[in-house]
Amino acid sequence: MKDYLGIYSVNDRVYTDKIEAILEANKTNAEITWDFHQARFRKINWSVEPSTSLTELYKIRAQQIRDEYDYVIVMFSGGADSTNVLHSFLSNNIHVDEIVSSIPLSGLRDFKASYDTSATNNASEWFLTTTPYLKEVAQKYPNIKISINDFFETMLDFKTDEWIYKSSDHIHPTTSARYDLSKLTHIRQLADQGKKIAVIYGSEKPMLIIHENKIFNSITDVGVNVPRPPFADFYSNVDIVLFYTTPRMPEILAKQSHEISKAMFNLPQHQYIKDIILNSSWPTEKKLAYDNGFLQRATVPIIYPDIKYNSFQASKSKSVFMADHDWWFYNLHKDSRLNQLVTSDFTNFFNSIKPTYLRDNPYTKGHAFKSYTNYYGIGSIENFKIRLENNS
Repeated sequence: MKDYLGIYSVNDRVYTDKIEAILEANKTNAEITWDFHQARFRKINWSVEPSTSLTELYKIRAQQIRDEYDYVIVMFSGGADSTNVLHSFLSNNIHVDEIVSSIPLSGLRDFKASYDTSATNNASEWFLTTTPYLKEVAQKYPNIKISINDFFETMLDFKTDEWIYKSSDHIHPTTSARYDLSKLTHIRQLADQGKKIAVIYGSEKPMLIIHENKIFNSITDVGVNVPRPPFADFYSNVDIVLFYTTPRMPEILAKQSHEISKAMFNLPQHQYIKDIILNSSWPTEKKLAYDNGFLQRATVPIIYPDIKYNSFQASKSKSVFMADHDWWFYNLHKDSRLNQLVTSDFTNFFNSIKPTYLRDNPYTKGHAFKSYTNYYGIGSIENFKIRLENNS
């Protein structure tokens, strides 16, 4: 398997899948370490802001991917991350072969979309944001193939426990299904023909921490592990491609981190966000733009300056395991065999994992694997203030 999502080490053995690593460690209470291409990321000086603009970096990254692959697929959710990925290609006339949006259409027959922003209404995003945007793209770019991956059909094929072992950090009913492209047989045919295929994900926004008055970029495995393998069979010519968090162009994360740091600590309109961060309840470190959806979305205009994103989005789920953004499934299919299987499988699996490998903090309430992080120093808060004043 390829190590594009990093490598876990347990008992002198390496794993590219987090659940496999945890199950091995769980046997002997072993320590787990995670390395996300640190050798490459450490080659750049994170404290020096790249002179190239984010707009240009996104363009270069899009062209880099286009030049490397025969067939380019953008996984499009309708959120700001994937919207900016798609914009980086289309606005620069860099061809995208296919856009795939995963929507469980056959499982939503009784669902009614609304503008309720609670996390349990996540499914409304597909109808109010994703679908309208795709219609606009289809009209403007008729040469791009647009596919809807009805992943509820994949969920109906779930077998006991198999869906869990494909889920990595995000163990809930839809994870392994929504990124499984097996039902899109034309993509598998291209893979069988030997075409080099990029399946692109807009993962993930920078996660910055403030510790002892210094700012660090923290690459966590929870964000990196969102994408899942597109097929059950391994294809050496089909790659998961992270657009932003990539060792192929670490300057993107560095530039994003500097832009966020400057804005948060110098621009008046972001004072309220800074106050929330500095008065947070985290005991050992202050988290900036972490997995709190409010803070993540506050960074959108900073790191994606070329898109005007004001589409409907529900709140982020506060849980990682059995997340409430799958409420459409828990509610519409609560009496189904599938729901019984999912509930039983998860309960048995969760009870088998030792607390050592679970997170226990106010945000996740213990319902998540322990996260693993690689850190890169951006600079001190004072340096950012001084630099901004000197450049003004």
